[in-house]
Amino acid sequence: APTPQSAGAIRARYWARIKNPRSLPDLLSCKIDLRKLAGGLVKAARKEAPSSLATQLANALSVISIPTDMLIAAKDTTGLAFADAWNASLFAQVHINEKVRMSSFDTASHSFADMSSRNWLYEHVAGCLAQQSSLD
Repeated sequence: APTPQSAGAIRARYWARIKNPRSLPDLLSCKIDLRKLAGGLVKAARKEAPSSLATQLANALSVISIPTDMLIAAKDTTGLAFADAWNASLFAQVHINEKVRMSSFDTASHSFADMSSRNWLYEHVAGCLAQQSSLD
């Protein structure tokens, strides 16, 4: 069975729709199913406990001493779920660790498959490698 979207991913999708001025005519013309909208809002409002993976990652990143760059696809459901966890108190200690950086690219491609995403990924990886070689 497919894994259900996280509440954070659902919230991000709904926020994007709310900010889109074209959504209002769709709502007023009943192109948006109000039952699905209500169900989505209920799912978006639920508070999720952090997963064990998120907890382990937060614990590891809070004490890591080597430069660590996380590259996130900002519109991908996994990226949205991670961004939601990243912004929660669970990662507060990671945010003060100067060795950890997170960058995101405005794509839904989890694998950075399209040309602009791939170029962004390559640039970041090349930058990380150049930084590492300058430290050696």
